Amino acid sequence: MREQAGGIGNVKGSDVLVEMAMGYARSAMSDLNMLSVTGGKERNAAEWRQLLFHARFELRRIVAVPGESACIIEAAPMALT
Repeated sequence: MREQAGGIGNVKGSDVLVEMAMGYARSAMSDLNMLSVTGGKERNAAEWRQLLFHARFELRRIVAVPGESACIIEAAPMALT
């Protein structure tokens, strides 16, 4: 149950657990949708480097997000030659 008090939302502990479980389910469904419906693909670092290279970007770094299976990919446009 959420309550509004002065514009600040308060969430009870039980709701947090339910929302966390639902968040994981939504995340998994989103991943499955991306992979199956849109033709998405999981890629390793070498595949990301190649994909970015063909788009004229260079892979700067891949940063793991603690507690998540996702990573942040940092890329920059390649210098014009």
